Amino acid sequence: MPAAAVEEACSAGEALQWNDPLYEQVARELTEGMTGRYGDEEIRSAVALWNDFTIRTTPAVRKTGVFAAAVEFCIAQKLGSAQVTKAALAERYSVSTSTITSRVNQLTEFMDTQLAVSV
Repeated sequence: MPAAAVEEACSAGEALQWNDPLYEQVARELTEGMTGRYGDEEIRSAVALWNDFTIRTTPAVRKTGVFAAAVEFCIAQKLGSAQVTKAALAERYSVSTSTITSRVNQLTEFMDTQLAVSV
């Protein structure tokens, strides 16, 4: 998937900055994994969340699928989608459920912190 598609998935006209090529690779993998399962707005939200998370926390990425799965899980939870499980995402992204759980916890803490700051 071309980099332009990731930028387009985020928001029209707003170019995203990626401080590490792996961060952009996660966004691509996330976009591919969510396409056909979620609407454009949800995909944009997921990529925007990932972009903000990388800018503010500079996470170490070993396997891109772990973060892609974790971001998708967080978005699914936000949407109230109980049918999206960590086990299914682990299979789709070829990663372990325990690692997804660890990254989901990081993302949830980040989102809670950002919400507290904006209130």
